[in-house]
Order: sequence, then C-alpha cells, then structure tokens
Amino acid sequence: MCGRSHSTARVVSSHGRGVSMRHGDAKVAFVSDNPGTSYGEVNAVVFVVIVAAWASLTVRERCEAQAWTSAKTTMTTLLVGTETAMLALATLASMFAVTKALAVACAAAGGCFLYWARKSSRDSAAFTCEDGLTLYRFTLAMMTVVAILAVDFTPFPRRLGKTETYGVSLMDVGAGSFVFSSSVVSRFARGKEKRNLHASLRKAMQVMFLGLARLAITTTTGYHSVESEYGRHWNFFFTLALIQVCADTLPIASHRALPCGLLISIAYQYVLCCHGLSAWILQTPDARSHESATNVLTRFVSMNREGVSSACGGYFAIHLIAAHLGNALAKPVLNFSTWLQTMARVTCAFWFAAIAFHAYVEPTSRRAGNAAYVLWIVAFNLQVIIVYVCMTWFARSANGRGKCGIPVLARAINRRQLFVFVVGNALTGLTNLAVDTINADINTAWKVMTLYVSAISIVALSRNAVAELRSDS
Repeated sequence: MCGRSHSTARVVSSHGRGVSMRHGDAKVAFVSDNPGTSYGEVNAVVFVVIVAAWASLTVRERCEAQAWTSAKTTMTTLLVGTETAMLALATLASMFAVTKALAVACAAAGGCFLYWARKSSRDSAAFTCEDGLTLYRFTLAMMTVVAILAVDFTPFPRRLGKTETYGVSLMDVGAGSFVFSSSVVSRFARGKEKRNLHASLRKAMQVMFLGLARLAITTTTGYHSVESEYGRHWNFFFTLALIQVCADTLPIASHRALPCGLLISIAYQYVLCCHGLSAWILQTPDARSHESATNVLTRFVSMNREGVSSACGGYFAIHLIAAHLGNALAKPVLNFSTWLQTMARVTCAFWFAAIAFHAYVEPTSRRAGNAAYVLWIVAFNLQVIIVYVCMTWFARSANGRGKCGIPVLARAINRRQLFVFVVGNALTGLTNLAVDTINADINTAWKVMTLYVSAISIVALSRNAVAELRSDS
C-alpha cells in the first residue's frame, strides 16, 4: 500500500512565488488541511438535489395534467420560476444546512412517492436515457458552480471542501464529475467521427484560452490560489484542454474505451505506488525543488505536478470510461428491467473496486487522480444517472403521455455546461474580491449566495431563451 503523506497548502502571490497578502493567507488556510468526509455524506448531499428535481417533476406533472400551462404565459412563467427556485435553493441548502435540508428532502421524497404511487403505471415502449442524463448533468453542474463559492463562507462544512492529500469530499467529486458528465454525452461516446488534429487543436485552444485568461486574472489581481490543488500555474481548464487533445487524437474506439481507461488507471496507480510518483505529487509545495529541472518543460511539469499528472492518468481514464458508458446509454432501452439490473451490477462493481482500492492499495486522492479516485467518480456518477433514468422512466410510464416534463433550468444548464461553469468562476472571483467571505456572518453568506445562484440561473435561462429564439427564426 502506498504511504500516506500530508502537505500544507501554499498561496501563490501575484508574482507566482512566495507568499501573498495576509488576507490571501487566511483564505487559503480556511480551505486547507481538510481530511474529508465519508462516501455516505457526499451521497446524502446529492440526494437533497435529486429530491428537489423529483419535486420539480411532480409539480410540472401536476400543472400539465390540469392543463394549467396550456397557452397561459403567466402560469408557465410562474411554473418556471417555482421550479428554478426549488432547484437552486435546494442546491444551496444542501451545503449550508446539510442536516435540515436532508430532513426536508426525506419528507418531500415521501410526498412525491405518494403522488406517483397512486398513478397507474403502464409499460412503455422503448425509450432513451436522454431525460435522465439531462437531469444528471444539471445536478452535477449546478452543485459544482454553487460549491466553488459556497466553500469560502463559514456555513459551508469544512469537511465537504477539497481534501488536502487523501480522502473523499463533496468538492473532490466536482472536477471528476465534470469530466465524466461531459464525456458521457461527447461525440466520442455517441460514436460520431472524431475530429481531425486541426479541429481538435482549435477546440482545445478555446478551452486553453479560458485557462490562460484565468491565470492572467488571478496573477494580475493577486487572487488567492492554492498551489497544492493543481500546481503553480495549472488550473482545471488546462486539464480539460489536455483531455480534449488526447481524446480526439488517440486511436481508441468508443466500444474499447472502458478497458483502455481501466488499464491506464491501473498502470498509473502502479507508477504512483511503486515508483514514488505519489510521494512526489503530494510533496509539500514549500519543500519542492525545481532547480534540478534540465529545461523549461521539465521545470513547468515540476511546478504543476498535480495538474499534469492527474490529467494524464486519472482524468483521461475517467473520460474513456465515461465515453464507453455513454455509448451504451445512448442506445434505446428495449427492456427497462434488464437495463436496470445490468446497470446496477456495473455500478456495484465499481463501488466495490473503489472501496477496495481505497482501503488496500492507496486512499482516494483527487490531487493525484489515483485509481481509487477514478473508480469512485465512475461509481458515484453511475448511481446518480441510474436514479434519474428510473425517475424519468417512471414518470413517462405513469402519466400516460409518454413524455417527462424536464425543468427549464435543467435543460438550460445541461446544454451550456461549460458556459455556466465559466460564469460561475467569474462571479466567484468577483465576489471574493468584493466580499470578505471568511468573516461574513451567516445571514450575509445566505444573502450573497442566494444572489449568486439567482444570477447563475438567470444567465443560464436567458442564454437558453436567446438560443431558442434564434433557432425558431
């Protein structure tokens, strides 16, 4: 088993070296040295948002069954506003008031169950997982953009923030799930022809530009940055760009992506444990020496060891596995019972492997992107997808109309996941520059976060409305 190590986060100043302002140090210390929480609590937090989505489906079903929204603009607008508030506030409450939110979610789940249980269920014809994937992608995207700012306030439980070296937490699941949710509906997953190298590089450069813009802004403003998260210069946009290039250029067929992803993850884990890579990646930033680097590229990799290593080993493996599973999820489901049994077995296998690797090989590490992390991300995302597919299948078969009313906010964020993520990052930076988040009281935290999630929702809905108007014209 690989040895455990501990490191201390380091804030990068506006010049990329040394320690930044005292306020920046305080913010970094506020989110550092976190040992994490349990798998169960992470699942419980997500359960709150899942129930909110179920409640939204129930409210929309009731309105459509009574024809309250037919040709009634006011009622339609009210419904969209209601379901948006339910989804957005439930996401925030799941992080700021975990225990209370979970209690409310359990009660709401009971009410939704009673409503749907009284409806006569009908065996429906073949259906697709599209609606379930829409709700799944919305959930992970919404929770990610809310968490990146919520973590800077005191009501957010420290154990749910990113872990320092080993462990699992709510924010640890964010980056991996973003890669998984993007890959599961990618061109690669749907069996479409890969882009050529030129097109792939053009697409990757667009994401690379976002990463460079973020780096330039944080450097210029002296915005606090934790070096032990991705490295001194690296950020998540660079990880996405690297995955994009590898995905579109390597000769891997989608139906072979799962074994290839597992093989990469296990081979990477072998190097982590048996060749000291894990200890090198998790070394304390202040103890790192880059002077021995023979050239600029080697020095860059040394300074950004977390980001480079996890992208090539962990996140690319997640992409391949998700693409393979996405290829299967894109096919019509002819027999729901058979589909559910198969997916349940696959999910249980990944959960078993994740727990086994965590306990007996090397504990889960987001920073290193090790095998335990990869397997956990796959198991976690699969279980959420299964729940949503079951939810939408039951709604479609029970309402007798063969369709399921997906909340407008969910569709909007699902279609523009990266755009919403970029807007969330921008608003998070502006908020941190304008508000002393770590010293804000609970009421201020709730007000700021409510404005933040409202802004995210309004931007997503507005962008979606404009796109729909353009497509209709």
